[in-house]
Formats: sequence, structure tokens, C-alpha cells
Amino acid sequence: LKAKLTCAHALSIASLGRVNEAVVSIERELRQLQSDPENAAYCLLYRAFIADSDGDAAHALHYSTEALAKFRAAPRRAAGDEGLFLGAVGFGYHLNQRNVEADEYYRRALQKYTELGRDGGPDAIAVRNNWAVVFDDAGAPRRALEIYDETLRAFMERNPDSQPPAYLVGNRARALERVGRRREAEAAYKTAFDLAGQQHNVLGQIYCLLGL
Repeated sequence: LKAKLTCAHALSIASLGRVNEAVVSIERELRQLQSDPENAAYCLLYRAFIADSDGDAAHALHYSTEALAKFRAAPRRAAGDEGLFLGAVGFGYHLNQRNVEADEYYRRALQKYTELGRDGGPDAIAVRNNWAVVFDDAGAPRRALEIYDETLRAFMERNPDSQPPAYLVGNRARALERVGRRREAEAAYKTAFDLAGQQHNVLGQIYCLLGL
């Protein structure tokens, strides 16, 4: 438990810019988890997330692949978390410009959520969002927009009284802009800006202002 919390804390401080400190902390924990694949898997996953944010393509793929292997080797594992690991591998492939492999891993991840009846849950929403980002970055904004629309529908069906994540609405706005639907994009950016404020997401607000 201590190792898992330490690695989660490292991921948090990395998001505040303390990347080197976070990496040292996770690597220290990993040296003590040689016989504990379950907790090593999560520490490796968080290390992959840090590499994602840092644009470190090689390490993103390396650590996410290793994390998935550890997760599958663990004697006990949360079935609902496998989608996160598969999605992380998918994003690692995307960063390495291997989008065919990325697409395959995202499909596997979403299939896992569907099998468990969690395809409208927060983790599945995040994985769907990242899958759409892959298409958008690969120059296929129309397909990205389809995924964003499907994801928003799934979210609202499962959570009719809740607000969608600001990042999802903001990314959809970018896809709308890229397919030439500028007025809709402007309205979506404004909605995402308001949502980001309500969700205390300052970076999200900055992103929306840049889009506008």
C-alpha cells in the first residue's frame, strides 16, 4: 500500500513540474517491488503516464508495456483496471507514430470495459478520449469527432445529471475546428471553458482560450 501511494504521489508532483523528483521516487519503489508484480504494475503505469506528459515516446511505450506484463502476471488484479493498462500501451505506440498498433490496443481496452459493463465509466471515458486524440493527431479529425460524439452520448446516458469532463468537450471542440465547423467549435470551446472553471481545471481553461 505504501509503495502504491508513493507512486501515486509521484505522479501528482510530476504534474506540478517536479518530474525528476517523481521519477526518482518511482524508480526507488520499483527496486523494492521485484516480487510484487501487482504494485509494480501500477508504479510502472504511473511512470508511463509521466513519460506521456513529457513527450518521452520511447519510455512511454517501454514502461506501459512492462506495466501491462506485470499486471497480467499478478496473482490478484482488478479486472476493471486492465483497460487503463491497455490504453497506456496504445498511447505509447501513438507517441512512437505507430498508430495501427495504437488503434488495436485502444479497441482491446474498450472491449474490456464493454465486457464488464463499464463502458460509460470515468476510466472508459478517458480511454475513449485518448483514442480520439490518436485519430486527431494522425490527421483524421472526422473519425476523432465520431468517437468524441459517441463518448459524450455514452457519458450522458450513464450520468444524465452530471457534467461531462471539460477535457472531453474541449478536445471535441478542436476536432470540430479541424473539420471546418468553426461556429460549433467556438461554442464548444466556450462550454468547455465554463466546465473547466467549475471543475477547477485552470490548464483546461487556458487550452480553451488558446482554441478560441
